[in-house]
Amino acid sequence: MLHSVVVGLNTRRSLPSVDRRAGSIGCQGIQVPRRPFPDTRHRARLHVARVAKELLAEIEVLRARAQSLEVELQQASRTAEVSAKRSRRLANRSQELQAYALEHVMLGDEAAARAALLQKASVADALAAAAHRAEANSALASAGPGCSCNQH
Repeated sequence: MLHSVVVGLNTRRSLPSVDRRAGSIGCQGIQVPRRPFPDTRHRARLHVARVAKELLAEIEVLRARAQSLEVELQQASRTAEVSAKRSRRLANRSQELQAYALEHVMLGDEAAARAALLQKASVADALAAAAHRAEANSALASAGPGCSCNQH
């Protein structure tokens, strides 16, 4: 319902009167409704606010992704360090078994030397697996956030 203030018979008044409550402009008895849509500046402000909300939501998604990648990087680094330590221990054990087998060959205890060499072979297999795992995790850790591969 449109309401307006109608200007009386005062002829000196030529400017339109505005009734802010009614939402229309009255000019000496002529009723002109206001525009039904907000002005351009208001629409621009609404657009900027909507775009800002969308950008903030996208930033939050990217922040969460960056945090998950950081956790993945830390886990890969930790796993690479553990695998490298295990590789060093296995390499030392392999050298000890080689020395043990050589010592028992010199003593003439061929059975003990053979058992040590068999154990050394299984240690060498474990060493190769640990070294491969350490290299893979090290490569994953050094690839950083740009890598989208999921190697574990």
